[in-house]
Amino acid sequence: MPDRNKLKIWKASKLIIVAVIIVLVSTIIIEWKDYSSQSTNYRLNKWMWVPTKNYICRDGSTSGFITKNGTGNSLVIFLSPGGSCFNSVTCIASKNKFNVKSYNKFKKAIIEKKDIFSDSPQDNPFYDADFLILPYCTGDLHSGTNSWGRFKNQLKRQQFVGRNNIECSINIFKKMNGLKKYDKVILWGESAGGFGSLINFDYIASQFPDSKFTMFINSGPMLLGNNIYTNCMRRCLINLYKIKIPDDYHKYINDINKYAFKEQGFYEYVANKYPENKFIILSSEYDWVMRNFYGFGQSNCNPWVTTIDSMNYNAALRNLKHNLNDYHNWHVEIGNGSNHIYKMDEIMSFDSLAMLLTEP
Repeated sequence: MPDRNKLKIWKASKLIIVAVIIVLVSTIIIEWKDYSSQSTNYRLNKWMWVPTKNYICRDGSTSGFITKNGTGNSLVIFLSPGGSCFNSVTCIASKNKFNVKSYNKFKKAIIEKKDIFSDSPQDNPFYDADFLILPYCTGDLHSGTNSWGRFKNQLKRQQFVGRNNIECSINIFKKMNGLKKYDKVILWGESAGGFGSLINFDYIASQFPDSKFTMFINSGPMLLGNNIYTNCMRRCLINLYKIKIPDDYHKYINDINKYAFKEQGFYEYVANKYPENKFIILSSEYDWVMRNFYGFGQSNCNPWVTTIDSMNYNAALRNLKHNLNDYHNWHVEIGNGSNHIYKMDEIMSFDSLAMLLTEP
């Protein structure tokens, strides 16, 4: 009987080993086929969904990025909008997954409506560019490195890994693209993507060292006044999302005591480190979405909204513009009204922006 039991155990072990080998080999083949197919079809000048196992959403599900190969020698990196997750209310409004179904919806609702994705030279100055679209499903302003995030009264794990997603996406994109060198890279961030563009600019620029950059923040300014950008909002970025401060940050900040929080010095940091590049902010004077976002800071980031008064927001925005006037490569444009996120035709109606975005 003991010999029979040993034989059964040995046979069961063999089956388990064979099953594991099959799973591993199948995974390798599937991944190889996916990557090979993407590489082959990439030259067809069509939008492509690229599933990426290391692109992780807030709920732990895998996601990917969207790309298109154009006919020109410029690249648009688009950081999508979508809110910020730091309490029970804001996390409901912030997406926690983005899959192939999400891509199909995004393509129909956003890409096919053209705008910055238009291939018409009359409608879009970047019509012939390559595109890398980074979907937003981490709720961390595209900037987190915390895979075990939790906030007050939230027991469920939140993966705030937007920065990690940027890194893995660019790495794969460059390989797919044959390490192509671009004359110009446009880093375009909308709302949450605007914050992400500023916070991650140094890393992204380091990945395309031979390219000139234009960074465009569309309705997502990080304001400087501590009465608007409060300590609890700072804790979200530093403690909850765990954003990265560049190693050489101090080297490019003239007065380290000027800023209450280090991340407020990102404007000066990129201006001084990248003097040949251009940085642009466009925001409406009373942006209602940003006033609600910063309003949470007035209640210690608890789950109830205290909307920032329109005049206070306007004053903080103009204070930011005044501070950035010290740098030749920063340009802040303040539009009328309270709308959030400008369309391409609205952007190009500002003569200064049309010139900055279209010049070499």
